[in-house]
Amino acid sequence: MTNQKAMVCPTRSTMSVMKPQIDAATADLQFALRTLRKGPAFAIAAVVTPALGMGANTAIFSVLNATFLRPLPYAHPERPQGSSVWRLMAQAPA
Repeated sequence: MTNQKAMVCPTRSTMSVMKPQIDAATADLQFALRTLRKGPAFAIAAVVTPALGMGANTAIFSVLNATFLRPLPYAHPERPQGSSVWRLMAQAPA
């Protein structure tokens, strides 16, 4: 007796295998939309809350990227530059 591997039935398409999952996802989406339509205040809060979170995340990343992640626009950013505010104030005529 030889070992026979189980073969996938060639007559069964991928859509027929995925049909129950697609139907369940469609039913869940319809239920979610009906629920959100019944409570418009909750629907607005459900949309606004992630939008505010994404906006805050983008703003914080933009500030951090500009201040810490990008290299400084100098020839040698690792070397301290020659002038500082205190040195310029000390050299200014009184």
